Amino acid sequence: MGKTSLIILSYQPIVMDALLRTFKSRENFMVVGSTGSSQDAEALAAQSKPDVMLLDCGLPDRGLTTMQKIQRVSPVTKIVIFTGIESAEHAVRSLDAGAVGYLSSACTRISVPAALDMIVTGQTVVSPHIATKAIGVMRSKVKERQVMDRQQLSSREEQIAKYLLRGWTNRAIAERVGLTEKTIKHYMSSLMQKFNAKNRVELAMTLPKSIEDKPRSGQTWLQ
Repeated sequence: MGKTSLIILSYQPIVMDALLRTFKSRENFMVVGSTGSSQDAEALAAQSKPDVMLLDCGLPDRGLTTMQKIQRVSPVTKIVIFTGIESAEHAVRSLDAGAVGYLSSACTRISVPAALDMIVTGQTVVSPHIATKAIGVMRSKVKERQVMDRQQLSSREEQIAKYLLRGWTNRAIAERVGLTEKTIKHYMSSLMQKFNAKNRVELAMTLPKSIEDKPRSGQTWLQ
């Protein structure tokens, strides 16, 4: 598997330096450009068509505007917001606008590359402490949809869906329920197909609210 090409846009020199050091120490990433200017970032994206653009947005509207410009010149680039704005509303706006990740700048040096690895494989990643709130915001904005009744989900699917709604990762769910991460991914794919969802975020939006409630008589959740 080849290296993931990456452009970093940050208006903060300290943040830029930290991100550059983080990714230069990772053999599976290749930083093809870094800048503190949105205009330069647009030019770099148009020229190199990177796999990922890590966008450190200082102001919400400024970040979204920059993202839209990048999408126009390089539609293949996956855009990840990296920010200190820990707002569920801003996270939702960013995802709605086409971002595939929303990471808090409080993330560790280990978790940021790991998140980008997941994003490159087609997943949408949101920092856990923001994800739960973002799901609530999404639900309040999404119109009522026809969804499957929980009777049509197996007890295992309900169990996994419940942990998804709590913002848990596949690995964390696998460890809790005693299955492999590969098996959990299979269940996630099955749930996404049933609910016509493209990713975990859309799945969380469309899952029946009743799944978060206590199980029916005769069922036991792992706590």
